[in-house]
Amino acid sequence: MKITPIPLFKDNYCYLLQDLVSQESALVDPALSSAFDPNSNVSALLVTHHHADHAGQVHVIAEQEPQLKVYAADDRVKGIRNKVQDRVPFHLGTLKITPIFTPCHTAGSVSYFVEDTQDGRAVFTGDTLFSSGCGRFFEGNGHEMYQSLSILASLPKDTLVFCGHEYTLSNLRFAKHIEPENPDIQKKLEWAEQTDYTMPSTIESELLTNPFVRVSNPELQKLLGNSDPVSLISLLREQKNNF
Repeated sequence: MKITPIPLFKDNYCYLLQDLVSQESALVDPALSSAFDPNSNVSALLVTHHHADHAGQVHVIAEQEPQLKVYAADDRVKGIRNKVQDRVPFHLGTLKITPIFTPCHTAGSVSYFVEDTQDGRAVFTGDTLFSSGCGRFFEGNGHEMYQSLSILASLPKDTLVFCGHEYTLSNLRFAKHIEPENPDIQKKLEWAEQTDYTMPSTIESELLTNPFVRVSNPELQKLLGNSDPVSLISLLREQKNNF
């Protein structure tokens, strides 16, 4: 498979997902209709959640292209045609795509785990898991975000992580504030300071550098004096909101 980031707005990402065997393609979170090329082999839209900066013009594309499949988990996504179910896979050509319900940022947030038998794995996480960070708890709570991130963190470590926004640098500055002696955070921060586009991350990198993913880590719990991962993730999110 081939995944091409398409920057939108100030810091959003849409992605073109291509199956190199069948030549079928999908767009992930095409918030602007201009992201869709009618001369392409795009046969599906994958929407992670209903917010306008991810799904705002999905219905416009759908109206113009009646043959497109439009996958989402939330009926608030205008133009939805194929409502996904948690862990019930579908295919894009030879690619296996498994929706994983990851509520909290919104109640209907879904991540898409893509497996290519020839070329690895990737997950599109919308605004749930960011590179070294996580989304705000707009429609959920700490328990839900902890559960959602734990599910994503359990994916194979070599899974590529494609997030909905370019927030990596600010996330790493916060991560360093939380774990100032973490060498993996420092190394990634130095790299991000020299890089305009930081996608993709990996699950392995998130396990090492993401404080929201690391809330069950005994070293982080000891450092912050809190052994409850749910209350810890809520505390971290509140601190990040004001960082």
